[in-house]
Amino acid sequence: LSVKENTMLKYQFTDRGIVVERPASQGSNRGCFSPTIIPTANITGWQAPYDWILYFSTDHVNGSGGTWAVLVSGDPTDSNNWVDYDTAIANGDFDYLPSKPSGNPVYIDTVSAGTQTETPCARVIDGVVYLTTHNNSGPSYDGGDIREQTTAIATSSDGINFTRQGYVLTYDPRFG
Repeated sequence: LSVKENTMLKYQFTDRGIVVERPASQGSNRGCFSPTIIPTANITGWQAPYDWILYFSTDHVNGSGGTWAVLVSGDPTDSNNWVDYDTAIANGDFDYLPSKPSGNPVYIDTVSAGTQTETPCARVIDGVVYLTTHNNSGPSYDGGDIREQTTAIATSSDGINFTRQGYVLTYDPRFG
């Protein structure tokens, strides 16, 4: 971005390169897809030593997909401050949770089983994390792979354990 004589520019961005490597649990996927980062201070049940949590998915690889998590302590532009959820679990950083995912992905929509849980978007509202994801879980329109794309929502009071709430949007790919 250029700030040259642009009075409308509110932010200037600097490319910091790769700040966190793709978690090994994503396999051969091309990397982190649809990342969304939120501050953990706003999550009611959060006690782990991290200031930020980044949720993301695979890039529509085969299988069930899922929502992965990586965590940040301090400045998110410093790659030394990032750790994936698997490492945080191994370090005991979530031992305060009586129940939790044993590793990444932290959330898979099991109601829409056989489809992919992809493209997460997370927001904290009144201390609760609202996580929307896409799933190809509707009927087949052509007898093959073209299915209704749905947006489901899950909630979490601790940022790690999510409970599916249902579908909030549906999309019929036949009508663009």
